Amino acid sequence: MKKGGGGSIIMVSSIAGAVGLMGSAGAVAYSTAKAGLHGFTQSVAADYATQNIRANCIIVGSVHTPMVAHLGAEARERRRNMVPMQTEGTAWDIAYGAVYLASDEARWVTGVLLPIDGGLVALRAWPR
Repeated sequence: MKKGGGGSIIMVSSIAGAVGLMGSAGAVAYSTAKAGLHGFTQSVAADYATQNIRANCIIVGSVHTPMVAHLGAEARERRRNMVPMQTEGTAWDIAYGAVYLASDEARWVTGVLLPIDGGLVALRAWPR
């Protein structure tokens, strides 16, 4: 990227890195890894900004994917209801954020942790 005059690095993380995760095996390790990615993103952004290299991180919320499809309709409805927008995200929602961050329109955007989560990170008390 340095030789090419710059570019855009887009990390993909999870809401677990912003608010934590509980109640399942591996939750601590998973949340810690995602939180580390947030710090890594901001450090890369700061270190390489003068070389026109941007680094941003998309924080993915409760999105319906094949990975969670096995949880069933009840879990899917519960996840939809806990999101302030009361809708379910899709992979397209995440992809559109990445398209923006990679575009020339985001030329002055670096070090951003962008939640694409229907407002979930905005909640102060998570519904349990």
